[in-house]
Amino acid sequence: MIERLYLNEHFSFDQCELNFKEGLIAFTGPSGAGKSVLMEALLSLFGYGDASASLIEATVDKNIDMSEYGIENEDINIFRLAKSKTARYFVNSQNISKKNINSISKKFINYLSVKDSEEFENRRLLELLDAICFTKEPLHVENLNNFKSRYYIYKKLHDELNTLVEKEKKVEELKDFARFEIAKIEEVDPKPGEDEELQLQKKIISKKEKIASALDDASLIFQSESSVIEALNLMEENSSFFDECMNELRARFETGQDRLDELEEIDIESLLERIEKIAGLKKDMEILKKYWHIKNKS
Repeated sequence: MIERLYLNEHFSFDQCELNFKEGLIAFTGPSGAGKSVLMEALLSLFGYGDASASLIEATVDKNIDMSEYGIENEDINIFRLAKSKTARYFVNSQNISKKNINSISKKFINYLSVKDSEEFENRRLLELLDAICFTKEPLHVENLNNFKSRYYIYKKLHDELNTLVEKEKKVEELKDFARFEIAKIEEVDPKPGEDEELQLQKKIISKKEKIASALDDASLIFQSESSVIEALNLMEENSSFFDECMNELRARFETGQDRLDELEEIDIESLLERIEKIAGLKKDMEILKKYWHIKNKS
């Protein structure tokens, strides 16, 4: 860790010396107090950004392998930046390039910029806190694994419970829908085959005048009935078949006339309203079937 930081002639800091202890260290203060300036100086010492101070020095209590750069590790490693016209970097009094000091610092410094927002996600912060806890409590990992195992069981049961609750909600919705439809059916009170009968009445009413006119015109056939029978008799032909046909035709015409008479008593508006109500019930039943199918499928 960085134990000590010293600054000389760095913007608003004529001189500044800070000594750090183990643990989390935070720089706080009002805007303009120099927090960013202080951090920029610390970062520039390790090759992050350009230096502005005449002298920056930090002692690092860390076993650092710097053999590839020809520098031996000390009990306390001293990093120094000195600037007059140009900035020069030193580690344990040995001159080193800015690029190499930056490579060395990455072994013990993790610099996170604003762009590295992923590092500040909840998952990464929790991992950091867990790592800190483990250094103080060796059983933390075991406790953490036990918690994860129990949480997994809890989450599974919780999801199953939510599924059951959602299904119950759907059942209640269906019940409410069914109650509403039952109430409408009881109010309309349709009879078996009533829809077909009403449609037939509507069809007849729609052409009632045409039927009445046609019956009147066709009834003229009965005026010639006696002439036809007389002609058949004169030809010595059996006229019984003609009598049967005329009797059947007369019965059919009478039935037709009776129906027309019955239609005169029917309130057409009430008939159409009744047809509309029954059609609405049939449509609602189709919607209920589709609704039930979708709910069961989901």
